[in-house]
Amino acid sequence: MNSGIISLIISFSALLVAVYSVLYTHHFNKRNLNIDEVYIDHDEKYPLLSFSINNMSPAPIRVCSLTFFNDASEIVKPLDYSPEATPLEIHEYSNPLHQTTVIDPHDHLEVSYFFEDSIKVTAVTVVCKERIYRLHKDRTFELNPVDVD
Repeated sequence: MNSGIISLIISFSALLVAVYSVLYTHHFNKRNLNIDEVYIDHDEKYPLLSFSINNMSPAPIRVCSLTFFNDASEIVKPLDYSPEATPLEIHEYSNPLHQTTVIDPHDHLEVSYFFEDSIKVTAVTVVCKERIYRLHKDRTFELNPVDVD
């Protein structure tokens, strides 16, 4: 009888440790993205919107695509524009996301796009291969850019 109680206590303790281990692993391996350093540069023919996508988690994240939206939740397409190079001027060039890109743990990815009217761009949706927000593989961020000029 005494050994039955001891084995029950040991098995219950093992169950608690296993549950704690699963919750701990889930909590600390949760992926999390953040967007900051949102800037608009008006030096070129079209405004250049640039920002940084930060991986705040201890696991790598594969970013597949970015979709931009206006206030009415309509898709805003970036321009395929590249300024002409001149020897006397320094130009800013876009740095778009062309393919699925891995962001290592606690690292960032800087992207930039030309838009016809950057004031219309108010949000960006980041689509990833992994779940990054609750059970979703995408997350929408509000963009509040700061003028570089």
